[in-house]
Amino acid sequence: MPFRISVRGTASISRMAERAVVSIKVSAQGPSQQRNFLGAVTAAKNLQDIFTHQSHSNGTQAEQDAAVIERWTMSSITTQSWYERNHKNEVSEDKTHRTNLDFELHVRDFDALGELAATLGDMEHVKIESVNWVLTKATIAAHKSELRKLAAADAMQHAKDYAETFSMAVVKPIELVEDGAGDGGGQFFSQALRKADMRMAARAPPGGGSGQEMTHVVFRPEEIDMEGSVTCKFLVGGSEEELSHF
Repeated sequence: MPFRISVRGTASISRMAERAVVSIKVSAQGPSQQRNFLGAVTAAKNLQDIFTHQSHSNGTQAEQDAAVIERWTMSSITTQSWYERNHKNEVSEDKTHRTNLDFELHVRDFDALGELAATLGDMEHVKIESVNWVLTKATIAAHKSELRKLAAADAMQHAKDYAETFSMAVVKPIELVEDGAGDGGGQFFSQALRKADMRMAARAPPGGGSGQEMTHVVFRPEEIDMEGSVTCKFLVGGSEEELSHF
């Protein structure tokens, strides 16, 4: 007797990372709100100068396309103030103030990224929060069609495997839904972010002494998994005629 089955098909394609997304926090904290604000703004201005130079924001299109930094963004400035408490839960008489803002960089030159990280690491009030590997939008778009086909084929193979177990010869697809399409909060495609693996580069110290001197961080890109999944429903039966009457 024919019956319906519902199966999930998945697909994954891996490609080497093409960009590094660098999250940077600028933060100054202390008893003086004015000093914190000035320190954070000064650090932010220095970062803007570095990022504008390394992205060739004011250059030609060809210069921008070959720049270390593909693009960068800066958040608005936020301030916080509060009273600290000691171990006895007593409130301090003086306020503590903090000024924050964030930057995000999309870096295409991974060799230059290490030198940039070393520069940022020496700057006051500046901290690299994270570095993640990603693919470009163009690469993602080029592989979405292949992912859909692979996911649908995977679902069909699952259905055929079950049909064979029950000695059914015919498998007919009747419905396909891209996972996430109907729940308002998901999507068919996902890109698995990978945190950057950092290594310290070293060299012999000046004068030929023993030991090694740390120079800069080396970032080693990794493969990124592009994934997609679908849920398919099939009619399974012994023959086409049997399915036509179901």
